[in-house]
Order: sequence, then C-alpha cells, then structure tokens
Amino acid sequence: MSEYAVQNVSNGVGQKEKRIRENPAVNKANQQLLDSARGGVNKFSWELTVEDRSFGATLAGQLAIKNIELPNGIKIETTGFTGQGFGFCAVDGMTLRHTGFANDVVAGSMNGGKIILRLPEHLSRGDFENSILGNSCAYGATGGTLYADGAAGQRLGVRNSGAVIVARRAGKYAFEYMTAGIGVLLGSCHGVICAGMTGGKLFLMDEDNSVENKIDKQNVHV
Repeated sequence: MSEYAVQNVSNGVGQKEKRIRENPAVNKANQQLLDSARGGVNKFSWELTVEDRSFGATLAGQLAIKNIELPNGIKIETTGFTGQGFGFCAVDGMTLRHTGFANDVVAGSMNGGKIILRLPEHLSRGDFENSILGNSCAYGATGGTLYADGAAGQRLGVRNSGAVIVARRAGKYAFEYMTAGIGVLLGSCHGVICAGMTGGKLFLMDEDNSVENKIDKQNVHV
C-alpha cells in the first residue's frame, strides 16, 4: 500500500492533484510495531518523531478484535518526541514506556494496559515544572493506567470513567465530567478542576492551600 493516494480536485478554474494520506494511523512506526507483534515478538523499541501519530492504536485495534493474540503481552520502549495520540485506545497486554516528550491526546480512549512517560536523563526528576505531555490526555479513558513523570497540559483526564491517571502537575480543567477511576496530582493544578465530576476519586497535593477554591463543590466532596 502506498503512503499517499492522489485525487483530482477542481479549484473552480481547472483540475489539480491533491495528495491524501491513505491511512494516517498506519505510519511507519505503527506498521513496524504491528509486524513485530504478528511475528510473536513481545518486546519492541523505536525512536519516535512528531509524524508518528496515534502510535500503538493500530496494534490495539488488532488485539481488541483478536486478530493478534499475545498471551504474555508486549513491552514497548520508545524515545524522542511523539506525535499526537500516543497510546490511543491502548488495551490490556500493552505496556508503553516513553522516554522523552509527548504531544496531545496521550492515552486518549485508553481501555487498558499501562502508559509510562519519563523525562530524559539530563532533566532533573525533581523539577515538577517540566511539561512532558500535552492537552486532553487520557480523554475518555475507560481503563488502564497512565503515569507521567512531569506536568500535563489542559483537560487531563476529562471524562475518565475507569483509568488510573498520575501526573506531577496539570493545567486547567483537569478531570472534568469524570465518572469513575482515580486521578493523582503530585503538584499543583491550575484553574477549576473536576467540574461536573460525578464519580471516582482524586488525590491532590495542596501545596499552597488553594485546591479547595478550585474544586466544583456542587458535585464533589472534599
């Protein structure tokens, strides 16, 4: 399968060719991971770039419909800068460990498995200000575990309904509309948090005695 398809489109004056990626989820990294899993490999490593979007999603789909079976699971080690959607729709049996930095929507719609994000060795583990993942991470997650050794962007854990989510800090609107699962922040959170939350548990480090003023008390017991 070619990476791009060519489509003729009209611009009102004449015809021109437009290159369209046939399947953006099946990029080189995803294809290599899929081929390795089909061969029964239970360990995989890769250096990612921002073009490697939705890394792990293709394999997750094949595992979910049992086209591929890995009784002992698969351990995936990656480095670099991820594209959007790292670990999207991860399922049980998948363990993704990334050393570097991640983009938006990490662990989006995650159903199972583990996703672990670590800072590069040259950065201090004690520096909670280092951002390690982007916005809307673990959005709509229903299971699994996300560990982030750094700060998250906005809307962490929105609509979480069963996952365990751990980060050092988070931006605005964390854990909105959460119905189940667990959220843990080892540092501060900006703006209003857990608005519309109806279930689950949050464990928050209240460094400056400001958490109570940020929580939506109409729905949440402190």
